[in-house]
Amino acid sequence: ATNNARTFIPGLSSWSGTFEGVKDGAPLQVFSQTSLELAESATVTQMWLGNVVITGIHPNVSADGLVTYTYDYQGVGELVEASA
Repeated sequence: ATNNARTFIPGLSSWSGTFEGVKDGAPLQVFSQTSLELAESATVTQMWLGNVVITGIHPNVSADGLVTYTYDYQGVGELVEASA
């Protein structure tokens, strides 16, 4: 395979992002696919659902020993607003 430049097609969209938090259990792995639920904390009914590929993991340990993870992700398919 060759390393071709990425091309974008008008009308198609993509989505990606980063989130940080405390992980209970084993951390996700880079390039694993998982579902994602994005919820607005101030508006209980505002939520988006989608599938993502984890593209980066950045663990951090604070002085008090709390381990947090920052995850980078790339959306796979459509990000849809959940119906109430």
